[in-house]
Amino acid sequence: MTITPQLSEAELRVAQYIPYGWSNSRIALELHLGENTIATHVRRIRRRFGVVGVSRAVLADVLLTAGGVQPPTSFWRIPAPQLTFAELLLLGAIARHTRVRDIAHAAGIPRADVHGNVTALTRRSRAVDPVHLVGLSHGWQLLPLTLAGPPGPPAQAPDRTGSSKAIPASNVGSSA
Repeated sequence: MTITPQLSEAELRVAQYIPYGWSNSRIALELHLGENTIATHVRRIRRRFGVVGVSRAVLADVLLTAGGVQPPTSFWRIPAPQLTFAELLLLGAIARHTRVRDIAHAAGIPRADVHGNVTALTRRSRAVDPVHLVGLSHGWQLLPLTLAGPPGPPAQAPDRTGSSKAIPASNVGSSA
């Protein structure tokens, strides 16, 4: 059983905008608060969830997985794209890793290709940025990653610690 940290009302108001890919300054404008106040709330949210030092995309994934905030699709109604297995691995890597080398390793692509592949996947998915892509993917029920790879040896799903866990091949082609 996972214990989800309680967020204060102010932290929850800030957290709800993170999966949209909004910057601290944009959240501050929306909530009529100072940018430093927003930064403080985001820092506290990170500490409560134990994810200090991770990317905003990883933070969005943590918030959405915990169920503390709603995914953007509940608002924007952007249809889910049909993603290849390689794109799903990249999506999972973006949601769980911060460093380019870790994303590359988890997605099984060269480090030099990470930026271009992330940009292409973000555009194809009609997301604003990788953080928004993670948020949308939760609404599409593509995250947390549950799909399996092609027949053969078990695929490795990235997790937040940087290690991998096998995904059962019985889920291939399922529309989670």
